[in-house]
Parts: sequence; structure tokens; C-alpha cells
Amino acid sequence: MLAAIREGHAASIRYLDPRSGEEIRRTIEAVGLVCRGDAWWLVAWCPLRNDARAFRVENVSEWIHEYWTLVKDVESVDRWTRREGR
Repeated sequence: MLAAIREGHAASIRYLDPRSGEEIRRTIEAVGLVCRGDAWWLVAWCPLRNDARAFRVENVSEWIHEYWTLVKDVESVDRWTRREGR
């Protein structure tokens, strides 16, 4: 995770959606890690949603570093970070 964040690369992840209980696959561009309370969150640009998203790290069951870069909307990531108070 840290290498993808540092290098701005995309990753394919599989994670457990806590609301539905389903495992979901996404291609994301990791932006950073945030600790809130007792949980670590991966902040990422999600091209599927065309917006910034946060994924609880303990719910990520698979991580594939893709070694290519997505084009992210940095302003959306900044807005998300401010909105969530992170």
C-alpha cells in the first residue's frame, strides 16, 4: 500500500462492504492512510465513482499494485478530506 501511495500508482483491491456484507472489487489510486480512533482508513481516488473514497484497511482482503497511474481529481480528494474532518 505504501509504495502505491508514494508512487501514485493504481491498485486493484477486493474489500468487504460493511453495509452489504459483499466482497467488492475496485481499481483505485491510493492517496494516503488515515488513523481515526482505533481504525486505519485508506483514502483513494475511485474512478468508478469519480470521487474520493475511504476504505477501512482491515476490510481490504486483496491488494494488487498495478504500477500505472490513474488521473485523479485532486480537488475532490481535498474536498473529501475537509468534509470528513481528516
